[in-house]
Amino acid sequence: MNKLFEFIPWMKRQSIMDELICRIAKRSQNAVWQRVEQHCMTMCPAEARGYIRVRAASVVSREMNVAMVSKPELSREQSQIFEATLDRVVRSILAHVRALHIQPVRARAA
Repeated sequence: MNKLFEFIPWMKRQSIMDELICRIAKRSQNAVWQRVEQHCMTMCPAEARGYIRVRAASVVSREMNVAMVSKPELSREQSQIFEATLDRVVRSILAHVRALHIQPVRARAA
């Protein structure tokens, strides 16, 4: 039973981190999209991923610094939070790019 009580603070901390990552990612996505939308539409997926990641880093860093003021207890996990947030933003932007690349199917006469 003691093991369970040791595990609960970790779960709470992880939950707080996940919430913070989600919040920072949401606040960063629009600014990142504005930076990359013109160029990444013509790139292959691997090239776009790298391009988006580089452009997103400064935006995520700025938003993270603002958010971390309210969560000083997570300062040790700052690099982990940054990487997880950056990955989330990149995945989201890539999904948006892929969705824009899909052409609507035209109806053909039978």
